[in-house]
Amino acid sequence: MSASADSVAQSVTGDLERDGFVVVKSVLDKALVEQARRDLEAIYAKDLEERSLRNLDEQTFTHGSTKSILNKTTHLVLGLPGKSKALDDCYEKILTDPMTGQIIRAIAGEHIKIRDVNCRYMTGTYDGGDFLNPPHEWHRDSPGEFCIAIPLNDVAEGDNGATAVIPGSHRYPWCPRWNAMFGAPFYINRYPPKRGPSFLTRFNPFNRLLHKHRTKGSTGIYAKPGDFYIFLNDTWHGRVANLHGARAMIVMAGAFPTEFAFPDNPDPFPAEMVNRLPPKYRKAVSRDAPANSGTDTMTHRVLKSQRPDRPTDLFWWARKEKEAMVQLSHATLWCVQRVPRLHSLIRQHAAR
Repeated sequence: MSASADSVAQSVTGDLERDGFVVVKSVLDKALVEQARRDLEAIYAKDLEERSLRNLDEQTFTHGSTKSILNKTTHLVLGLPGKSKALDDCYEKILTDPMTGQIIRAIAGEHIKIRDVNCRYMTGTYDGGDFLNPPHEWHRDSPGEFCIAIPLNDVAEGDNGATAVIPGSHRYPWCPRWNAMFGAPFYINRYPPKRGPSFLTRFNPFNRLLHKHRTKGSTGIYAKPGDFYIFLNDTWHGRVANLHGARAMIVMAGAFPTEFAFPDNPDPFPAEMVNRLPPKYRKAVSRDAPANSGTDTMTHRVLKSQRPDRPTDLFWWARKEKEAMVQLSHATLWCVQRVPRLHSLIRQHAAR
């Protein structure tokens, strides 16, 4: 690798470790990205056709050629390895290019495994969020996870459905989905996920203060075909509002260093799909590389830097406030089940 490429890799890696996300500009061949976009357009068209033939009004569709999730604002297709040669070649380029390969090794070590590769296609429907939450609420994913995302069309600045991130939040002590209350959805159970009354999210002074001081500088990740971006999934992230009918199409690969466990037990990708993949990408999708032995990677450093919250900081007070509201939610739901009139009043208040 040339000295200039090594310098770029070090600069990008430094930005990623500092901010929790980075855009790598003009790495992928634009004609290849355009072909991947056309391939995905065909996959989406096929999915809509198969849904129509089944005449099933359900978000998660598993009866067609591709598993998909469709709601008013987003259309996701999952399990994409082997379904677009152009897209597969884009990921092979990222994993094998000397400069970008160095970035991946800095994050995870010599070996990675990919849990899934999916595409999020915005429908263009108005998507505004709730209270202090963006449309897809602020959250974290599993420890060790990082995302390699490829935009297949322009993801323009402004309220156009980009991935939203809070720079530096990968060092915060916990996940806002489970420990904070910034708006709907407001979870009172994690397993299984259960939501509480959303009107309670308006009674949260410590969470408001936390949001004011710790989401400062939140931004979208804006990129163009030919770029790709990486974010550490411990970075608080969500989705920017989509207010102008934009139809961003972004492919996201959720990857882990091989020494980290998946949060679940995903099914293996079909062998006939895996066998179509170029070698480096196939190795990551096969999930059969040995566990990394070193702990000097970015992933390990970030996780070690996360300190528990304490009564001297807002995180502790916001978490305790959330816990109190969870208990109030349980009491409210208990009363609602027994007093129909109270249920009606709460629904009327929530609808205002």
